[in-house]
Amino acid sequence: MSMKWRYISYEVGNPDWNMAVDEAILLAHSKDLVPPTIRFYGWNPATLSIGYFQHAKKHIDHETRKEKNLGFVRRLTGGRAVFHDQELTYSVIVSEKYNLVSSSVKGTYRKINQALELGVNHMMLKVDDTNSSIQTNISSAACFDAPGSEEFLIQGRKVIGSAQTRQHGVLLQHGSILIDFHWQDFYDIFSFPSEQSQKSFEENLGTLSQLCGRRVTIGEVIHAMLSGFEKGLAISLEEQKLTPYEWNLAKELAETKYSTSAWNEKR
Repeated sequence: MSMKWRYISYEVGNPDWNMAVDEAILLAHSKDLVPPTIRFYGWNPATLSIGYFQHAKKHIDHETRKEKNLGFVRRLTGGRAVFHDQELTYSVIVSEKYNLVSSSVKGTYRKINQALELGVNHMMLKVDDTNSSIQTNISSAACFDAPGSEEFLIQGRKVIGSAQTRQHGVLLQHGSILIDFHWQDFYDIFSFPSEQSQKSFEENLGTLSQLCGRRVTIGEVIHAMLSGFEKGLAISLEEQKLTPYEWNLAKELAETKYSTSAWNEKR
C-alpha cells in the first residue's frame, strides 16, 4: 500500500515567493503540521538563482539583469547558478525519519532521480546508461555544465539540475526540469570564466523540447513527472493547497528574507 503524500499543484510565482514557500513547507513539515510534500512551480519574471554558498556578484551583471527585468534570489540549497525560465521546477520536502531519506546525500539523490527518470521515460525519452559521456575538467559557476555523480543524462545532455539541503530534520530537494532555454538572456547577465567553459555549458545542457524534437508543453511535463514520482517513490499524491500557517510564514519569509539584499547579497 502506497503512502499518501501531498501535492501542491503548479503555480507561477516571483523568486522571493517561490523560495519562501519551499522553506515554509519545510518548517511546517518539521513540526508535523503537514505531510511530505511534492510541489511544482514556475517563475515570473525569469530569474537567476544562486546556491547558498555562492558569491552574489561574481560572474553576474546585475545592471543588465535589472534593465531586462530579470529576477535574482539566493536559494536555501547549495549548488551553482541556475537560470529559471522555460522550465518546470519541482520540490520534494520530506522528514529524515522516512525511508526515502538516506543518511547518504548521494543515496537520497539516487532515489529521487529514479522517480525523475520514470517521468522522463513517460515522455518516451531514455536516460543514458552512464553519465561519463560528459568529459570536462572545465568548471563554471553555472549549473548544467556537468552532471553530479548521481545525476543522469539524456543523449549526453543534462536536462534536470537539482540541489539539496537538510534542516530541522527535513530534506528539501528542488530542481529545474528544462523545457526550453533562453540562451541570450542568460548570456547577457552571466559571464563565463572562459570561452571554453561557455562552450562546455552549451554542449552539455539539453531541453525536453530539443530532445523530443518538438515543442513540449508544461502540462505534459507535469503529467509525466507526477506519474514518475508516484511510481518511483511508491507514494500516492493527494492535491492540496498550502495551509494558512504555511501561507503566512511564506509571506513573512518573502518579505523579511528572500527579497532582501541582506540575504541575497550575503556573500
